[in-house]
Amino acid sequence: RNTFYFEGLGEVGRSLGVARTLKVMGQTASRLIERVTIRMSILGPEYGALRKVLNTLSSRARLGNFKRLELVWDEKEFWSLMDALYGGDVPLFDAMIEDLVGGLAGERFERVVRVPISPPGDDDDEEEDRLVHEEVVKCLHYAIGGTMICGDVVKWNDRVMVGI
Repeated sequence: RNTFYFEGLGEVGRSLGVARTLKVMGQTASRLIERVTIRMSILGPEYGALRKVLNTLSSRARLGNFKRLELVWDEKEFWSLMDALYGGDVPLFDAMIEDLVGGLAGERFERVVRVPISPPGDDDDEEEDRLVHEEVVKCLHYAIGGTMICGDVVKWNDRVMVGI
């Protein structure tokens, strides 16, 4: 009944990564896992493991006890998504969204996404950052579904915007 917490998707340093950790555990033990939290890294090559991770967790949901996935982007990691979408690496951002949609299609486990709060939007740059933040939040939510939490506030719940 513990939540398994991972720093990133793939193998980093001494970490085996999500998919490999579950494989090393074996199917019998890993099917007992109910909850996984992944602290997402800066958008980059590590995201190539995303679809495999989601497929592995989907298998544990179908054949085991897996019930909840939480993806957490801290400020620096979330800004990397914003930079990629607006001026950086749009194909990498699009590939991440595609992997989220493809890896989660039709799965019946709870999904929670946590991202930092939107910048206040006082001057032109901050207003632009706020709009980009909202766009990335929408993209993530439409790809993942479930509950979207910005800061400590629930913004979306099962495709419905909260507090309109």
